Amino acid sequence: MNIIEELTRNVIEKKEHLKLKRIAEIIGNNVLEGKKTARLPFTYDEIEVYADQLEASNILVLVEAETTRVTLDWGLAS
Repeated sequence: MNIIEELTRNVIEKKEHLKLKRIAEIIGNNVLEGKKTARLPFTYDEIEVYADQLEASNILVLVEAETTRVTLDWGLAS
């Protein structure tokens, strides 16, 4: 693997890590505020790889039909 490919891979991994961290931060802040839902600043395509993990944790992934924006709902888990 050349240096450009390795750097590109590292940047992509870092972006994914930051996205996952942001999702966790949004959920955490909303839980602390007593909310049971949160709208993410991502489209479904951007978080699709995490959808199964979220749903396995009893967090529904709701997708708006027109914009594909995502709302998470963990109210049913409690």
